[in-house]
Amino acid sequence: MLEEISNQQNSEEGEEGGGMTGQFICTTFRPEMLLVADKCYGVTFHNKTSRIDAVSREEALRFVDGEAPK
Repeated sequence: MLEEISNQQNSEEGEEGGGMTGQFICTTFRPEMLLVADKCYGVTFHNKTSRIDAVSREEALRFVDGEAPK
């Protein structure tokens, strides 16, 4: 999906566009999205407060696969 968006944007911009800029943020439980992500973040909720931390791709995949963190 991200590749399609990038290809569409590049074709609309032509050669002088210089490539894709900006961000695409997606919350997901789909491992396919994690495999193409530049960075992965974990969101936790504790005492009515959300927290976002950078996590490794391996840690994100373990979470998505249903393995409890240790």
